[in-house]
Parts: sequence; C-alpha cells; structure tokens
Amino acid sequence: MQRQHGRGGVVWALVGVGLVLAVACGAANQAETSLTGANEVPPVTTAGTGTATAKLEGNALSVNGSFSGLQSDLFAIAGSPAHVHEADAGTSGPVVFPLNVDAGTDKRSGSFSGTKTLTDAERQAYLDGHMYVNVHSTMNQGGEVRGQLVPEK
Repeated sequence: MQRQHGRGGVVWALVGVGLVLAVACGAANQAETSLTGANEVPPVTTAGTGTATAKLEGNALSVNGSFSGLQSDLFAIAGSPAHVHEADAGTSGPVVFPLNVDAGTDKRSGSFSGTKTLTDAERQAYLDGHMYVNVHSTMNQGGEVRGQLVPEK
C-alpha cells in the first residue's frame, strides 16, 4: 500500500515539473522591439523612435508601445496610423490588424495598443518572427518607424 502511495508522489512531482515548464515556456511567446526608421523598407532617415512589446496567449496577440520624434504628423491608413503587419525583416507585408493610437498633442508622438485573435497561420507567422509594428506619418506614408516582433526563444 505504501509503495502505491509512493508512486502517486512521483506522479504528482512530474505533474508539478510539467506545470513549471509550461509556465517557463510562456516567455517564449513574448517579444520586445525598438522602432526605428532604419528598419523601414526602404530605410527612412528620421529622429523618430519607439518601442513595442507583444504577448501571445493562446491565439490572442496583444501589442502595445510608444513612439516619439516623428518628422511629420501621424497618417492613418485603413483607419489607424499604426499597425501590425506580416512579413520578414527587410520586406513589406499586409496589415494583420490596426492598433489603437493615443496621439500626443503634437501628433508626432503617442502610444498604441491592440489585441487580435490570430488564425493558426498568423500565430505561426508571429512565432517565426514574421510580424512587425509600423507607424505611419504624412511624410512617410509607407511607415516612418518599424520594429520586427521576434519572440524570445
């Protein structure tokens, strides 16, 4: 009887180790990036900068960040001046989802946030580092600052 109880303890220990590993692996779904003009396609000379963080929980991708120092006012495309796009670094790609922007009074700085439930293909693209954040301005309608979202491994 005690021997069976001992096996139960081993099983619970293995379950505990599995839970710890599952929580630790969750960090692999997070990404941080710097937004710069040098990351744009083609590169943009700008004093503008920014940061973005992303977190994937299940298929829900949440992105937030801030930017400042743009050369000109924000420029909305498809209803927003900031988006998450799908493409490799060095290439441009389609909008996956728009970000909500809270612009500063100068319209050249602000913060952004947004969440989207991704398709399985979009989820895999994010996990493979094939998504980026882009902020558009009047002078740089294709994007003034950009940062690639590469989840931690």
